[in-house]
Amino acid sequence: MVQQLGRPQADAAGRLLAVGSHQTGISPWTSPVLAINDLTAASHLVLAFTPDRVGHLVWEAGGYLFHSTRRGGESWEAPQRIWMGKEPALAVSGDGQLHLLFTNLFLDTQNVYHSRYLNGTWTYPINVSRTSGRSEHPAIAAASDGGVRAAWMDMTPGYWIIYTADWSGGYWSNQPLPNARGQFPAIATTPGNNTFVAWQDRTPSADNPGGNYNIFLSERGRDGWSLPINISDQTDRAAEEVSLTVDPDGLAHLVWVEGSRTVRWAFGQGFAWLAPRTVVEASTVA
Repeated sequence: MVQQLGRPQADAAGRLLAVGSHQTGISPWTSPVLAINDLTAASHLVLAFTPDRVGHLVWEAGGYLFHSTRRGGESWEAPQRIWMGKEPALAVSGDGQLHLLFTNLFLDTQNVYHSRYLNGTWTYPINVSRTSGRSEHPAIAAASDGGVRAAWMDMTPGYWIIYTADWSGGYWSNQPLPNARGQFPAIATTPGNNTFVAWQDRTPSADNPGGNYNIFLSERGRDGWSLPINISDQTDRAAEEVSLTVDPDGLAHLVWVEGSRTVRWAFGQGFAWLAPRTVVEASTVA
């Protein structure tokens, strides 16, 4: 059972409002800068900054992954094609290394692969998922212990389940997330090294046996993974496309889309969660 936050809810919401008020009248955004040119069907862009203040863009186009860098106010460098693959995800670990996850079809099986950017060169990809089923939509997050955490959706049992993996010292260990059927995971870690994973899955009801999508979340602490919690708790319209981040206090913040037009937000930890709130109501949400 999800408990609504009491006083901590007001405090956290107040902090968010204070930040927003402090930024009133400030326009920190620069004009758009062309980063990708002369590429067809470029998509799935991901961006990360390493401690040396270098920006890294990775994207997919035509079945390949491309990489471009930018230093300071300089222009983005000419793109370099790195690997065959799609669905890139980036994270920077505590030692400053840039980590890339992506999917690729090899020997009739699509798996998740990992490559690191070391001394200006991408390391040869290693297989992270290592399952017999189809693996898609990898997500990645750096952990406070210097390691890296990953999640993806996997079809090995004949239906979509969520897998997670830990990287430390050059070795990946993976396992299915307990009691987690579903798709399109997001992952984040806390300063205390807990891990949150959120995803979407259908919840059948008496009026809708097929079920609408809801947003679920599980947290891993010292005692292992918690049972999944239904954060969106929605029955009359689909809740999809979840994004996840963690604040300095260790609270997880989730944003998702309901009914293809409403952006919803909730935050919390453990079994104490803010009731979902509407952030944007629009005719359509891209």
